[in-house]
Amino acid sequence: MKQLNIPLVIQNLDLSFIEFFYKNKDLCFLNDVKEYKEFLTLKIMDIHDCVEPSENVLIIWKYHILHTKRYQADCDLIFGKTIFINEKLLKKSTKLQ
Repeated sequence: MKQLNIPLVIQNLDLSFIEFFYKNKDLCFLNDVKEYKEFLTLKIMDIHDCVEPSENVLIIWKYHILHTKRYQADCDLIFGKTIFINEKLLKKSTKLQ
């Protein structure tokens, strides 16, 4: 499998504020953040918007969105606009942990 080339703007994205939510939980923060950054890279490349995130990515994405100003600034930097989660994905995903 070919290695995904993650743009610097995404590589340098500081998501350490989300780690707080992972304390005393059975989730692997660093792996989930890596997967989220790969997902964001795929979102840049996907013109048909059909990339579906994993459950772990959805968890990181939701926590990122909860920090509204930071999320909007990050999206503007990466995409030039705010990216929203499809309502169908929210309904089929589990609640924030």
